[in-house]
Amino acid sequence: MTLKLSKTFRISVCVIVVAILAVAVLFATGIISTVKNTQESANSPESAKVAEKELFSFIDIEGWRKGPSNATSMAVFGNDDLTKVSPCFISVEYKKGTVDENKKHLDNLETLTETGDFDVEELQAATLGMQTTKGKATYSLHLLRLNSSGGQDIMSGNGLGYLQLSDGYIKITANCNTAEELPSTFPALESIKIDTF
Repeated sequence: MTLKLSKTFRISVCVIVVAILAVAVLFATGIISTVKNTQESANSPESAKVAEKELFSFIDIEGWRKGPSNATSMAVFGNDDLTKVSPCFISVEYKKGTVDENKKHLDNLETLTETGDFDVEELQAATLGMQTTKGKATYSLHLLRLNSSGGQDIMSGNGLGYLQLSDGYIKITANCNTAEELPSTFPALESIKIDTF
């Protein structure tokens, strides 16, 4: 048995199919246009300025992972395993102006000892480098062992350094559970690059 469709029904089906195809073409064109505009805006000078906002980058090295970062600072953690607490972390922060490194170091020692909660032992400073767009710049990282007189659980390994640039300076910190672990931060610190100077 054959089913005969009226001419009107066949025309209606064709009109519906053509309308669906037209909507599909318009929808696909809109998506393609939106994707193209999104790609063009991602490559625009305005978005390039947004991308330039982060001053620091980290060259991945085994045992370290990049943490939070923003336009002027970045943290790096000393454990690739996110389920474990890191024994060490480092941070860098850009600040405007000039820095008196010796004064900052003495102020830090005074702050730590004045609280009365810490015995501070100065260790030998380490000379490290940071990659810049103008090459490697060196700085001193002052290393300390902090002992809590109150028996508090603290990260007793502490490092603090400053790198003067032509337009501001970088504050560099290293913190570890123990002072003996501080040298493990050196490769990570030297894997940080400041991208705009």
